[in-house]
Amino acid sequence: MKTPLSNHAPQRLGAAVRDAWLTAGVKSSLALARETRGQDIHVKTRAGEVFLSGLVDDYQRRNRALQLAGAVHGVIRVDSRDLAVRLMPEPPGAEESADYRAYEAQRRRTEDRH
Repeated sequence: MKTPLSNHAPQRLGAAVRDAWLTAGVKSSLALARETRGQDIHVKTRAGEVFLSGLVDDYQRRNRALQLAGAVHGVIRVDSRDLAVRLMPEPPGAEESADYRAYEAQRRRTEDRH
């Protein structure tokens, strides 16, 4: 005699296989696309919803990852709340150049008044 729990086992197995298939499809798309190749993007899928997490270099790459994941057949929704954009450090001397630009702007304003 089957228990009530075993009636759902084939459905759960089917859902797990579909989710694994979607995860593989999204990972493949991300790995093959030039813009997202080599980015630190992790993919998990639950009930057709894809969850992206990790770290990308810029917002263009993040948006491209969303597009690619959403384009995989069978994906219901893409959640990218945990996909962060790397904040690029300012190049050496950037602080000095910003200070210099502010100084030059102030100097020009002073000269214009005289």
